[in-house]
Amino acid sequence: MPPLEGARLFEESSTYKAILEKGREVGRERGARAMRQSCVALLEARLGNLPSEAQVLDQITDLDQLQRLSERLIKAADEGEMLTALREVSR
Repeated sequence: MPPLEGARLFEESSTYKAILEKGREVGRERGARAMRQSCVALLEARLGNLPSEAQVLDQITDLDQLQRLSERLIKAADEGEMLTALREVSR
């Protein structure tokens, strides 16, 4: 069997696909954790302390949702807008 044929067969195997999916899952989890940490750092930097509303961050696992929240926190003009963004994300 030519080497490229063997590689193609390996890539089509269920084991290989499971390993790739596990890697993607771990990557998504790490990305979400990093985004949560960024949101916490942003809140602390702008507010001086972490408001109780920030507890919602621990419950968010969707990376896109965390990205949108991060953007809202960055654009917030004041503490009120930041707290509103945190409250609305929990809905």
